[in-house]
Parts: sequence; C-alpha cells; structure tokens
Amino acid sequence: MIYYTGDIHGDPYEVIQFCDSKKLTEQDTLVLLGDVGANYYRNRRDTEMKRVLAAVKPTMLCIHGNHEIRPVSISSYRTKQWNGGTVWVEEAFPRLLFAMDGEIFDLEGLRHLVIGGAYSVDKFYRLARGYGWWPDEQPSQEIKDKVMNLPRERQDELAIYCRWQPIPVPRMKKEGETP
Repeated sequence: MIYYTGDIHGDPYEVIQFCDSKKLTEQDTLVLLGDVGANYYRNRRDTEMKRVLAAVKPTMLCIHGNHEIRPVSISSYRTKQWNGGTVWVEEAFPRLLFAMDGEIFDLEGLRHLVIGGAYSVDKFYRLARGYGWWPDEQPSQEIKDKVMNLPRERQDELAIYCRWQPIPVPRMKKEGETP
C-alpha cells in the first residue's frame, strides 16, 4: 500500500505512530512530500533522524522540500535505480530513499512523476537568524526542462512539494450536468 505525508521537519514521531498503528510492512511505501528534516543540519542530528526513520518498516520515498539540503550536495549519497526511477540513497539507510526530480516511479502499478523543491518565502528571516537556507532549494531550469520535455504519457500521480507552474485541472462536472 502507498501512503503520503509531508513537512515533518525533523519530527518523526507521528510517522512512527502511524506506521505502528497501521502495522505497515516492508512491502508498503510511505511517500514523504518534502521537508523531511533528515538533511538539514549536516551533523549527528540528521544521522539520528535517519536512524529513527529507518527503524520503521515501510520503504520511505522522500521528495525534496525547500528546508533541506539536496542529496546531490551530500557526499554519502549514491544513486540507484528503484521502481523505474533514480533515487539517492545512503548505504547505512537503504530504505530511506530520496527521489531525483523529474523521475517517474512505478508504485503498485501507479506512475508517479516526482518534482521537489520550492521557494522559501522566509529566506531572509532564515538567513538573518542563521537558519539553513540553500540556493538550490527551487527546481533548477535543468529540472524544469527535464520535466517539460518528458514524453507525453499518462501519469497517475504527481508527487510534488510545491508546484512551480500552473497545473491544468479539468473542470469538475456538477451533479445533474451532462458531459
């Protein structure tokens, strides 16, 4: 089964509680839609966060948020293929995966297009107080081009942290209205 949450900002306890209460297994996938808090401090706090998350059973597919460091900037991450797409993973935490932007993952037969990152409206507040902020928090033009140039195939799910371009949604049909 696939489950979704996001913005846990380094507090894994609700995730742990949820996984325990639903009796999730290694066959389940929990998609964390940004600001996980596992790549923020670049010290033992991050390692402890990853250790705690790795102790629960489901595989966790993390989407990059804006309040965390991209795995490409952390030397301990390596890429690997997983469910049709490329992820970043650390050897010590093999079920804690960070999706590469613009990749498409097959999760239980559903195609998920993944796009992470966002603009921090609190950028100057964060900088003034010495909080983490990273210049590559938003999707780069290269990532945007990659997404826009993907083959026009059906995607079942769009797993994003914050959209950077309007997403057209067909108008919903009202009750009694004919198509």
